[in-house]
Amino acid sequence: MLVSLLAASIVTLSQLSAAKAGTLCQLERSMLLAESSAARACWLILNDKQAYKSRDFVFAADVVVPRFMADGAEHTYEAYDAKHTFSINDMNSGFDISGTAPDKNFNILEKYSFAEKKAQDELDDFKNRLLDYVDEDSLVRIGGMEAQEYRTIGLAPLPRNGPMQYNREVFYIPAADKFFKVDDNGRPNNLRPISPSVPGSGCSIFNATKTLIIGKLGCSSSEADEILNAVNLWKTKQIPLLQNLPEPLIATLKNNFSFTESGNYTITVNVSPHSTVKGRTLIFSLKLDNSIPFSGVSYVEWTFY
Repeated sequence: MLVSLLAASIVTLSQLSAAKAGTLCQLERSMLLAESSAARACWLILNDKQAYKSRDFVFAADVVVPRFMADGAEHTYEAYDAKHTFSINDMNSGFDISGTAPDKNFNILEKYSFAEKKAQDELDDFKNRLLDYVDEDSLVRIGGMEAQEYRTIGLAPLPRNGPMQYNREVFYIPAADKFFKVDDNGRPNNLRPISPSVPGSGCSIFNATKTLIIGKLGCSSSEADEILNAVNLWKTKQIPLLQNLPEPLIATLKNNFSFTESGNYTITVNVSPHSTVKGRTLIFSLKLDNSIPFSGVSYVEWTFY
C-alpha cells in the first residue's frame, strides 16, 4: 500500500513538473517572438519613413495602403503558430514631469480640476509636494512634504531632492493617484517617459487622455468622450476623424495637440501562441530617425508584462 502511494506521488509530481516546464517554455518562446515582432515593427516604421517623408497624419478616406505611424492603430499578422499584434504610439504624450519644474503642465490640471469641480486645494497641496520632492532644500511648502514627513509614513530616504529619473516615481508622492492613472499593465497612461536623451514637445492627439483633453480644451466630459470615441474609431477601424468630428473641432484639436510624429515611439507588442498558455506583452520606447545609427538604438523603456 505504501509503495503504491509513493509511486502515485512520484507520478503526480513528475506530471506537475512537466506541466510547469511546458508552461515556462511557452512563455519563454512568447518572449522571443515578441522581441522578433518588436524588431519587425521598428523596420516597418523606418520603411514608412522612407516612403513617406511627411510625418503629418492624413485622414483621407481612400487611403488603402497600410501605414506604420504613431497613431495607435493595431497591426496584426500570423507567424510561428502565433498571433502577433502591435501598436505604435508617440512617446511624446501625456504630462511631462521631468526636470526641476515638474509642475510646468499644471495649468492643464488646474483647468481639468475646475471643469470637473474638483477641490483646488488638493491640487495645490500635491503640486507643492511634487516641488518639494525635486528641489534641493529642506523647506516645506504649504501642504508639502520633506524628509521628516516621508519618514513618518515609512518612505525614507525620500524625497529625491533632484529631478525624477522615472515617471513612476511620482506615485511615491501621496495623492498622486488622484491626478495620474495607470493602465491595465500598471503603466502611467498620462505621463510621458523621462529621458535625458529624448527631448519632447507637444502631445499627440492619439494618446491624449480625458484629463488632457478637458484640461487643454476646457470642454465638458461628454465632449471629451466624443473626441476619444472618434480617435478610437480611427485606431480600430481606420475611420477618419473628419467623419465623426466637425471641422471647427478638428481645427481646435490641431491648435492644442500634435498631429505630426515626434520621431519618439512607444510600441506595444502582444504575442498570443495558439495554445492554452497566455502570451506575453512587451512595451518599449525609443527614438527612431530615418535610419539605424551605427552605434545602435538606445531604449528608454523595455518591459515585459
